[in-house]
Amino acid sequence: MKPVSTGSEPQAVSVGWALASLSLSMLLASLGTSIANVGLPTLVQAFGASFQQVQWVVLAYLLAMTALIVSVGRLGDLLGGGACCWWGSCCLPWLRCFVPPPRRWRC
Repeated sequence: MKPVSTGSEPQAVSVGWALASLSLSMLLASLGTSIANVGLPTLVQAFGASFQQVQWVVLAYLLAMTALIVSVGRLGDLLGGGACCWWGSCCLPWLRCFVPPPRRWRC
């Protein structure tokens, strides 16, 4: 005999979609760290600093990301995960269009 549904049960979320979403977020976080690491030799040349001094850029980036993960996680709890995911995936890339590119990219 099947249990009677009252309609108040939460909707089941597909485990596959949840896993894909978490995997994508981890990929983007590690990709950002890799990009910061790849840029270190360029920063050494541009600023004439030692490699150890420029490594603080990556440490500052990781510290900022760690602090933001906690605060954005709380914001996701308050506003809902869907709203935060939509904002981060759709709105923030469009806001990048309003930031001018560096001088050396300009023609």
